[in-house]
Amino acid sequence: MNTKKAATLLLCLLVSALLITISIRANGGAPSGEFFAHALTHQEQLCGRSLDVTYTFWIDNNHHSDCRYVRSFDTLFLERKSGLRDTRSRLDRNSKEFRQVTIPKDGGHSEGIIDDKFAGDLGNRVIPDVVLFPVDVGTLSELVSRGKVESDKQDINGSSCWLIEIPSKYNPDEVYRVWLDPTIGYCPRRIEILRANRLPQTIDFLLYKDLANGLWLPMEIRNKYQFVVRTKRDEIVESVMKVSKVEIDQTISTSELDVVFSKGCDVYNKITNAKYVQP
Repeated sequence: MNTKKAATLLLCLLVSALLITISIRANGGAPSGEFFAHALTHQEQLCGRSLDVTYTFWIDNNHHSDCRYVRSFDTLFLERKSGLRDTRSRLDRNSKEFRQVTIPKDGGHSEGIIDDKFAGDLGNRVIPDVVLFPVDVGTLSELVSRGKVESDKQDINGSSCWLIEIPSKYNPDEVYRVWLDPTIGYCPRRIEILRANRLPQTIDFLLYKDLANGLWLPMEIRNKYQFVVRTKRDEIVESVMKVSKVEIDQTISTSELDVVFSKGCDVYNKITNAKYVQP
């Protein structure tokens, strides 16, 4: 780690610890939303230079992907390999530029996307990163600060958790309910999404492991939701993530996380609204 980033990380850790201490003393009852936001930010900082997770992803024990997710200071990266296609996604955390390439295994043309508004799979609920877990149009650590904290704890799978309700910014009929557990660094035990005219979506974060110095990560995430298609009967679908390997605070080369459009790739640059074939 270079000297500047090391100093920045140390300062962030000290400030975060101070703010958490102040919040605990200032709130005799339930902590504030800002307190939970600082606690989750502290979880992110404990990873040091990077969080590198290898895991499998299933939908209804059928569609299967082998995945690798990386979070560094500057980059979010996701690689998914399935029987039909390989997908590599990269988000520059500074410029917000997102790049994704999908490579079919049947020999067809690869497809690339460049965007600065949406982050593809990195903005979907297929990443095992509780701090940056997609909620509404942001991430959990960003949005808990504006939520309403219930005055009493609730039991979730045997753990006493604080409940935060977060209304959607873009959908008045959508509400997020988040249960945070103080025994695991205020990480989520469950997220529930309530939508009008639809069954609640429930995401359970299971089998938490202490990676180092109070850094927690779930080894399994189960997401149950109602799949609604006009031409088919409504059904309940479950996706599952199971973590097999975790590494933290490693230096990962920029080239290892690159998303490259090979010759002949069909690219759609949504920033400039341009479509072209990579020469």
